[in-house]
Amino acid sequence: MVRASLLYSSLRGNYAGLTNTDATDGGGGRHAPDNGRAFDIPTMTYDPSGKVDDGPLGTDRPNTAKAFGYIPLHWMKMLTTVGIVQSIFQGTPISTCLPVVGTSSACQWAEGRGNFVQFSRAPNGDFVKGNVINDDRTPAYIQSDLSIHHEIRTGEKTRLEFEVNALNVLNQHSVTAVNEIAVAGSGLISPTRASRFSGDPGVDWGKVMNGYNYMDALNGTGTFAGVQSKLTLASRYGLPQLWQTPRNMRLSVRFTF
Repeated sequence: MVRASLLYSSLRGNYAGLTNTDATDGGGGRHAPDNGRAFDIPTMTYDPSGKVDDGPLGTDRPNTAKAFGYIPLHWMKMLTTVGIVQSIFQGTPISTCLPVVGTSSACQWAEGRGNFVQFSRAPNGDFVKGNVINDDRTPAYIQSDLSIHHEIRTGEKTRLEFEVNALNVLNQHSVTAVNEIAVAGSGLISPTRASRFSGDPGVDWGKVMNGYNYMDALNGTGTFAGVQSKLTLASRYGLPQLWQTPRNMRLSVRFTF
């Protein structure tokens, strides 16, 4: 028996779900429900150009293909069943996160969701903007799973069974997420202004809520000169941080009577 499927889909929006799939939140995505930073601060609903945050979400895989097949082999009054599952998924979006005001999890997407900015560091430490890779994605996710089930009849109503299940039997190591946070350490785009009342955090929200030049914000230049410290390019920016689960094998023995 063989069964195969092809699926085309689109997963877009500005809300990654109860368990946040944005790799920037919580250092690889949030795994507990209602524990993300979605919309914690108003800057998270817009990108630096002032456009509404909307684009491909963290688990968007437009093209996926899956095939499943098995064959039963009868020999010497025994039965061996061999099954194979093959999965091929398009990669997930890669974006550029600019930490604004709150924490590194409070992203504004520099060029919108799914677009990656190639940054480098100048001799004086400034950010240098390179190409913007539109619709950037991780490599394709490819996985092969194998199942072998062997049955020996030991009597009219009894049988002995052995089973092996190997997930990712070829031990492939597809990258599933890269580090999207452009700023090193706890650095933030957080322009200051004069305090207006006791306890005022002194954040100039007007500079980050009305569209701004994010290169000026990163380097503390232009309209951000004197109100924003120069930030540092993260050395891990753009490097892989999550991978496909390695080979996993499960063995079982059963006696049925």
